[in-house]
Amino acid sequence: MKFLNTNGKAIRIQCVFTDAKEKNAKSRGCNTRLIKRWGGFLRLKSKLKKFGIVFVKDKPDLFLCDNYSVKGIIRHNKPFIIQEVVDCSVMLDKKVLRNSNCLAVFKNHILRNKSENNSPTLCKRYHSKIINDFYKSESFKLDNEASYTDKQLDKIKCVLWDITHGPLSEFYSKLRKAEVNISEKRDVDVLCCLTTSYSSIFSELIEWHRKMAIKEVEEMDNITSITEKIDKKSYMSALFNAKIVISPWGYGEYCYRDIEGMLAGAIVIKPDTSFVETIPDIYQNDITYVPCKADFSDLKEKIQKVLDHWEEYREMRIKVRNMLMDICNEAVIAKQYAKNVKDVLKIKQ
Repeated sequence: MKFLNTNGKAIRIQCVFTDAKEKNAKSRGCNTRLIKRWGGFLRLKSKLKKFGIVFVKDKPDLFLCDNYSVKGIIRHNKPFIIQEVVDCSVMLDKKVLRNSNCLAVFKNHILRNKSENNSPTLCKRYHSKIINDFYKSESFKLDNEASYTDKQLDKIKCVLWDITHGPLSEFYSKLRKAEVNISEKRDVDVLCCLTTSYSSIFSELIEWHRKMAIKEVEEMDNITSITEKIDKKSYMSALFNAKIVISPWGYGEYCYRDIEGMLAGAIVIKPDTSFVETIPDIYQNDITYVPCKADFSDLKEKIQKVLDHWEEYREMRIKVRNMLMDICNEAVIAKQYAKNVKDVLKIKQ
């Protein structure tokens, strides 16, 4: 049975998202940097048309909006899908899940166990609570538990829609085009060049978390490492010459450095992020990356194990790079996106 009857015609979608140039965008809590990600998604328009999805300016079958525009969409009393523009895995504003017209929330990264969206968070982030379990600051208070049903939480879907922030981003174009020789000798044991200055209500946690990673690496005097800031050209060169890339959490669990290291053919070591689901599924412990503790207290041990058994990690390096390269195609992403929409609408493929 179809949820939405399109009579076999293309699905008409009207996009409503906050314009980063709007005068009141910031006052509405809009992160203009994140809103720009919609530009990348709209590059898929022509390809989505081939899979039965067209974008219209009126009379839509459903609305597609960001989390800043949803309040205006609700008054139309029509089905809608939210494409949440946040960096973290947890859904920030879950109240909308109770709205019967909300069919789904598409996110690039979600909590693998959706019921964890009901768990207490810290500063509306799941990973910041984990960091504070080690940091033990009493100045942060946990957010309240939630009580959403499994049916409501199932509206949260892992969908690769934000291609400007995912593997297909122009940010990684050089890494995608490069010919990576997995067998080539690498002279840098560990690359750990990190931003350590943030401006948010939980900056203290992120900064401590990242500085701990640098500290642990710098204490290893038996390895070749880079921990200081270097220019972009030198950084790209170091990426292809590094065996290990350290990638801590930031505003969210996902970090640009994850993809950088994986595409460059390095082993990524980062805090255990197996609770996060992405497309492709790059957070599989000891399959796609090497997990460590969020305070990096076991980082030296993890680094030494990789270096001592370097050849044994060859398969992991090839596997995860191929996973990313396979998804780096707009037609592939458009086909998968169209399937996600039709699955939500319960339309036969």
